[in-house]
Amino acid sequence: MKRILLSLAFLGTLLISAAHLRTTAASDEPEGISSIFAEIAPDLGSADLGKLKKAEQKLQDLCFEVGAPGKEIEKTELNRLMTSRLAEPINAAAKTWLLYQLSRTAGDDEVDAIAASLADSDFRVRQQALRTLVTVKTDKALSAVRQAADSATPEFKNEIEATLKVAFYDLSIPVESEWPLCLPYADDSEVEKWLSGYDAMDVTAKARTVASLAVRGDRKYRPYVLNAARSDEPDLRADGILALEKLGTCDDIPLLIESAKDPAVERYAIIAADRIEYPGFDEALLEGLKQADDPDDFFNFTKIVTARNNYAALPVIFDGAEKYESLRTSLLTWAEQLARKEDLPRFIELTLTVKTPSDQERLQRCITRIADGDTQTILPMINASNRGILVPLIGRIGGEKAFDFLAKMFETGNAPAKELAVKGMANLPNAEHAETLIAIASDPKMSQSGRIAALRAYIRVMSLPEDEIGIEVTDREKLDALKAAFDLAERDDEKNLVLDRLKAVRLPETLSFVLQFIDDPRYVDAATVTVLGLAHHDYLRKEDPQLFAGALNKVIEMNLSADWVDAAKRYLNAMQISE
Repeated sequence: MKRILLSLAFLGTLLISAAHLRTTAASDEPEGISSIFAEIAPDLGSADLGKLKKAEQKLQDLCFEVGAPGKEIEKTELNRLMTSRLAEPINAAAKTWLLYQLSRTAGDDEVDAIAASLADSDFRVRQQALRTLVTVKTDKALSAVRQAADSATPEFKNEIEATLKVAFYDLSIPVESEWPLCLPYADDSEVEKWLSGYDAMDVTAKARTVASLAVRGDRKYRPYVLNAARSDEPDLRADGILALEKLGTCDDIPLLIESAKDPAVERYAIIAADRIEYPGFDEALLEGLKQADDPDDFFNFTKIVTARNNYAALPVIFDGAEKYESLRTSLLTWAEQLARKEDLPRFIELTLTVKTPSDQERLQRCITRIADGDTQTILPMINASNRGILVPLIGRIGGEKAFDFLAKMFETGNAPAKELAVKGMANLPNAEHAETLIAIASDPKMSQSGRIAALRAYIRVMSLPEDEIGIEVTDREKLDALKAAFDLAERDDEKNLVLDRLKAVRLPETLSFVLQFIDDPRYVDAATVTVLGLAHHDYLRKEDPQLFAGALNKVIEMNLSADWVDAAKRYLNAMQISE
């Protein structure tokens, strides 16, 4: 049933009604396009909601205009401007809108620029890039989507796969004549005739009808959608809520808020609310957030205003986080989607009031993402009462200013300050200062806890992949560094950590080193997991088949775990097949 709605919604994005076409006073020359875009671009993603909506509408009008026949030169120029803007450090709202407009104008020439956003840190940008590429639907576009699935998180991979299914949904049936799929194209009298039998329809027919009415986009049929959105049938209810994307108004805000409270349809309510285009909708949502005096209502308003990237709501959300202690962590987690670097002081002040370690960790991760490597707004906030939290936090964020602060604290502070500085350094995100970490780990004057923290951090950063490690280093140099860390380790915990992280150093020599410890009961688990991790890679097995065959047979002979034995046998079998 969902596939019906999604396929029709997808089809609907390809159909531009003449009622939505507007004219823009643009020159037919590319220079005219450039001039107009230069006026629009600064306000995309603006914190001023009025400026934001005006800029978004102007860009949409411009995309409609250049999409007309005979405007290929202008369209090419506008696409160039939009994709160039995507590559600049702009906020998620601007990126999302640019990607949405590219779904109207883009072709193969723009695929690479759009596909780069599939790896964006903001989920809304990733989702819109996915929808845009599937709308472009050329072989190159769909290939880029499939490639992105290989490295995507499990959640986003599932979304990619579901979206690709929609892209290949069979639309070969004659939608112009089959009911109710032809509702978007039929005249009013035919629609009314079909709807006269709505109450007697089964759930599937009602769902198809609601989906088709959504594509039709005529709000006079809203009663049928609202009827579905309040249905006791879970699937029909979800379809009705999703249809509000096209037919929703400010009057539907209470229904959307109630739906967002229900885990069964929460996702659909947020999706629909995110995409409603209706005059005054954002302003009404913001007013609803301000007036909400029930914690659950406030929280669900927050979900929707953040999904719509309504930056004006952020101060209200902060006030709510201060007011509702039980919701503070959840509200701040949603607020991350809106927050900018200049909002970090308030975000951090509220975070400091959260006592649960797991909640602190969750919010510090939010802060790290917002800060994006820049601690300049946080460093002035550090004082005696909060440095136990903020010093490790600035280490996690990283950057030269953070390291300079930590290094000075380490050099000039007393013993507790040095220990705290090491905690901060131990959180550094890459290996740019690995030499400092190994020096601290080797210093007999440091406490054991300080040495351990520095050594574990050194092991972590020196085993990071090439795109994260932050320094120029070969795999062989990584191996030497981790072997030295193994020798320096005083405890089996750190030695096992080295053996485990060596999975990332893909050399036959790594396997030779790890095999030395596979018979030692203290290290056998970590060593075995790494042997199998290295053997997973066919190109590595081919570099030294004899070494890998011996290692895999050893795992089988030890018979410590059925899963390990099965994996070793699979890799051995693969080696024999490839021979």
